[in-house]
Amino acid sequence: MTGGIAGHVDLLSRDLVEGWLHVPGDHPGAVIEILNAGRPIGTCRADRPRADLAAAGFGACGFSFLVPLECDIADPASLRLRLAGTPLFLLADAATRVDAPTIANGG
Repeated sequence: MTGGIAGHVDLLSRDLVEGWLHVPGDHPGAVIEILNAGRPIGTCRADRPRADLAAAGFGACGFSFLVPLECDIADPASLRLRLAGTPLFLLADAATRVDAPTIANGG
């Protein structure tokens, strides 16, 4: 990320997105916009306390977003996260856990 902004996408799944986003200065609890195939599906605030983030000096900036059932996420890797109101995306990387959807064979 840029401008002292730091963060990470820890988990992408069909029903849950988790990670952290720290925006320095007077921006506690930055708002994250979650997009699926380029369309917004919701927002969440990065204001959850986590021991690892506190120890790193970032404070309470974790987030967890429950994906609405009606979104029917076919591929969690297609989810994108953006700092709301900006063009800055929080990108998944090799350390991001992506839970691939499981497909049942008729039962």
